[in-house]
Amino acid sequence: MKNGLSSGIKIFPDLARATWAEVSLDALSRQEFNGKSNPLIDPQQCDDWVKKIAAQHHVDYTYGGYLEDRSHLWRGHYLPKGPQAHLGVDYNVPAGTKVIILSDAEVMHVGRDGSFGGWGGVLVFRLDKPPYKGADYLYYGHLAWDDTVSLGQKLKAGTLVGHIGKPHENGVWFPHLHVQMVSEREMKRAKNGNPEAVDGYRSPPVSKEDFPDPHPYVLGKI
Repeated sequence: MKNGLSSGIKIFPDLARATWAEVSLDALSRQEFNGKSNPLIDPQQCDDWVKKIAAQHHVDYTYGGYLEDRSHLWRGHYLPKGPQAHLGVDYNVPAGTKVIILSDAEVMHVGRDGSFGGWGGVLVFRLDKPPYKGADYLYYGHLAWDDTVSLGQKLKAGTLVGHIGKPHENGVWFPHLHVQMVSEREMKRAKNGNPEAVDGYRSPPVSKEDFPDPHPYVLGKI
């Protein structure tokens, strides 16, 4: 756990001065919520809890979750039983927060998944120059349905692409941005060629070459 990470999460242009802490939400949920019911399935209760965690760490916002087993955090949710690895990183910021892309890319998919536990507003980009092995495609999940960009659009680094969605449009989650990298090989395996068929969770083991850590990209360090 890293308290007060101040190096800046580059994809949120209005949060340049924010402070951050990396946290394991699953580990914290195991400490606090061990009853039969899981209040964190309710997006408002989960959002209140996540904000409390940030306050406890004396930071503005929190992030984390890459390859974290979240079977306890989301027990009773849509995920099957057993270990469930989170394939991206969640950045826990308010609904309405602006989101940019950090490199030149093409918009390959614009989706509005309204299902419970779904992607919500989702954008999939093909990066012109993948920053590292396996980072051919970039997913932004749980966005608002605001049509900021369009399918096939060529984007320059720094372009505004969307905003964080509210629960009614983000898959009924607490407000956050899910960022995930996906390899060309894994994308070709998607059912019916549908990018939304690539989930944000998978039963272990998970190939880091197919789902590399997106955080170095988000920091703008590569």
